[in-house]
Amino acid sequence: MSQDHFTTDTTSRQTAQASPIVLRQSDRVRLVFAPQVVRNDQNPDASVNGEFAYQRKSVHDAWEDATEIRLGQLRSGEGVRLSLHSGEVLTLFRRLQSLYSVASDGAVPRGHQDWVAVPNTPVVESLRNALGRDSDSGTREQLLDMFLEWLGSQDPNHLLEMLQSGSASALISFDAAMGAARLRKFLTEVEDHLESAGEPYWQDLFTRESWAISQIYAYPLVIVGSQVYVGGKRITNRGGHVADFLLRNRLTDVAVVVEIKTPSTPLLNRSPYRSGVYACSQELAGAVAQLLQARDSLVREYSQLTSGEFPEFRTWSPKALLIVGRLPSSSDADQRRSFELYRASLRDLDVVTFEELVEKVRILLNMLEPGDRSMDSSG
Repeated sequence: MSQDHFTTDTTSRQTAQASPIVLRQSDRVRLVFAPQVVRNDQNPDASVNGEFAYQRKSVHDAWEDATEIRLGQLRSGEGVRLSLHSGEVLTLFRRLQSLYSVASDGAVPRGHQDWVAVPNTPVVESLRNALGRDSDSGTREQLLDMFLEWLGSQDPNHLLEMLQSGSASALISFDAAMGAARLRKFLTEVEDHLESAGEPYWQDLFTRESWAISQIYAYPLVIVGSQVYVGGKRITNRGGHVADFLLRNRLTDVAVVVEIKTPSTPLLNRSPYRSGVYACSQELAGAVAQLLQARDSLVREYSQLTSGEFPEFRTWSPKALLIVGRLPSSSDADQRRSFELYRASLRDLDVVTFEELVEKVRILLNMLEPGDRSMDSSG
């Protein structure tokens, strides 16, 4: 076992024995410090005790404590001196730091636990940054739980090598694990609410997970604001247009106006307009008109709207995106054809269904976890 990998085992409700810290070792003899994590209600910071021991290998290759010296039986003029080299002191200090961290909340670890002391390397910094991108504590906890589940499946010594490494491959491995955790969380949340959630829920979800909208386009987007006023008020101060989201291309600053409806929003009328032809639903037509008016207001009133309230963005032929509804059944080719022909005829506006958004995220997940087919849409 490496010095950065250690174990703890419960010995009572108040104590847990940690694996010995090997300070000096030869083939048959070694010097160790045997630490114990303790619950100390009087002084919670003082949560580790222990003892030094010289040990010898038995005939069965097990380490056994050498003969104990009883300090109380020392005579006048007798003493015991234990010298530690600087490297040994550093080893002891680092392991004790890890043990104090294990007991930092005043609790004693329960059962048998494996621990890996993680140095501050580029890989670890990447992990911290990935977790720090979420301001919502609940999201961070869910991501961390998923990521720790992945960590738990790794061999501790191999994991330590990855954590200590500064190589690009290790960084990619950790970034991929965090990315997969985020994608899985998003997919689970969407699929759990496809049948029931209203517009406020979806607006909140895409506020928290704005990266998902970027998957629709082949360029990077950053959010400018949500529930954004984009102009259109009359002289009586009535009316006005509000977009669910205003995003911009990170590279060109061109704006993207986004409207979110619900998965249950109908896309087509139930009855055909003519044989094999279906007209778009009133809800879809209204959402398209609403979004086009918001886009038009943003272009016409750009100079008034960008008086320093928002980060700078451009309205050079801005995109408009409507996320709405669910695709007609694959068994109804007439409905799918009618829907495709309708949205293909729209100018300056993209209509994307929730299934299509989810499928793009699913493809990304399968790229990050090529051996895991549990999220494959074919199943």
